[in-house]
Amino acid sequence: MIKDIFFQNPIFLMIIAAIILILSVSFSIQNEKIAKKSLYFSFFNISLAIFCLVGFSGVIKGNSLIENIYSYYVLFNLVYFLIFFIFTFSTFSLKANHYLLFIKSFRESNLNAYYVVDRNERVKDISSTLLEELGLEKNDVIGKKLFKSLNKKTRIQKLNDSESSNKLLERFYLDYKKTANVGDQIVQEIIFLNHEGKEVILKVIIQPVFILGRYKGRTAFGEIKNDFDLLSIEKKLSSSVEDLEGIKEKFIATLEISKEGLFTIDLNENTIWLSDSLKNMLKFKSNIVDLEEYRDLIEPTDRLLYLDKLSGLNLNKEFYNQSYRIKIDNDYHWFEERGKRLFENQNMAVIMGTANPIKNIHFKNSNVDVLDNVTDGSLLANKLRELIEENKYFYLVLFELSNMSELNDKHGWQFGNMVISNYIKKIKESFITENGDIYRLTGIRFAALITNPNKISAIRNGATRDPNFMDIKISYGSITCNLNVKAGVADTEVFGINESSLYIAAEQALNETRKENNVYNTIFYSDLNNKYDN
Repeated sequence: MIKDIFFQNPIFLMIIAAIILILSVSFSIQNEKIAKKSLYFSFFNISLAIFCLVGFSGVIKGNSLIENIYSYYVLFNLVYFLIFFIFTFSTFSLKANHYLLFIKSFRESNLNAYYVVDRNERVKDISSTLLEELGLEKNDVIGKKLFKSLNKKTRIQKLNDSESSNKLLERFYLDYKKTANVGDQIVQEIIFLNHEGKEVILKVIIQPVFILGRYKGRTAFGEIKNDFDLLSIEKKLSSSVEDLEGIKEKFIATLEISKEGLFTIDLNENTIWLSDSLKNMLKFKSNIVDLEEYRDLIEPTDRLLYLDKLSGLNLNKEFYNQSYRIKIDNDYHWFEERGKRLFENQNMAVIMGTANPIKNIHFKNSNVDVLDNVTDGSLLANKLRELIEENKYFYLVLFELSNMSELNDKHGWQFGNMVISNYIKKIKESFITENGDIYRLTGIRFAALITNPNKISAIRNGATRDPNFMDIKISYGSITCNLNVKAGVADTEVFGINESSLYIAAEQALNETRKENNVYNTIFYSDLNNKYDN
């Protein structure tokens, strides 16, 4: 039965095999990729069909078995042709539909100009807006070389802000097809005189069209503009956008590499954004955290003081600085927060700033910058000898933080180290200049060398006027305390001066501050009734 139906003349088989080969080539072109398996089969199939055509009379006809095989082979070709035809037609229809939709959406967009040319620069399609500037009808242009139409009524003046002409631009496109690669994209801004002699700007994106790896033409999509003032504004806006993008990229890069604990609080959204550094310090899983969740980790009394400070921010007081304890892994750690409320934009309620831990490990290995930079007490004698040999007049101040043990017992040694660091910093800022320095002798005893005459006078006048001149009031979070300091001062007018006698004189003055009947916490050796006798 199969034999009776499909035992056809080999010319019929040859035609089917040839159509299958054509469909295979068409399928590869549509997909811009060679379908190797399909093409290999199609070439083999047409070769077999040629063999059947040549050997039909002598080999196939008259042999029952081979005739049956030939009939099934014809049937296979018919079935394969129908399936492959349906699949190829479906793909072609889909691509054609997508192309039409693309062209339709493009025509309806703000990009109001386009043209398509083949590899020989013949126009395949062109927008009505371009035709209007050329003063031509579509029938006058389609199938003609692009510059044959352009040269009739237009004159090119500039290409991307450089002087140009019709001939130069035509030469550019002739060279373009030799150098274009798949995926290339260039932007061109062409200024030309239209058929009425009016200056027009055409800004387009040029893209090459490749089929099976070979250049087949190019497309140009863009817009026509006649308002040069508007174009100038657009260029400035474009430049501003690029500048803003550049600033944005630099800012993001800064956030990524900074070790500072940076944050941004959005009061409208009630959220806080944490930099990676701060997120890792506080051990949050996300960079964006609910603001209340963050503030709940702050020690309750510190939180009240912190929120009170934030509520007081206004146009005249945009900046703040506040320390507090925040819970990390069930332990409180001291942090210092510095920030600014942004009032410039009325639609925003934002606070930006930094939050970093206050380092407060034991002073022998403190990692506290101020304490680590305090000179070791073993170097004091050499420095005293050096200044004395140079006939320098200076004060040696021995001072002790007399209630440091109480503060440590009450608030912890971590808090104590922060207090010491703060006090040493203030002493350095207030009195230490030139050859002066601060030396750490014990955990709570320090020596300071005051070499500037103005600072020497400030020490003398301040200690005479105020019995508690060297004391200081310090606040961290909700904790406020008074640091009581006792000091003994000796200057280089001590009789029999040398580094040893100077130190002993200052120590004797310091010891005098501990007496019950003493009123002043800072005493000068020169004011003692009983001078030290060398």
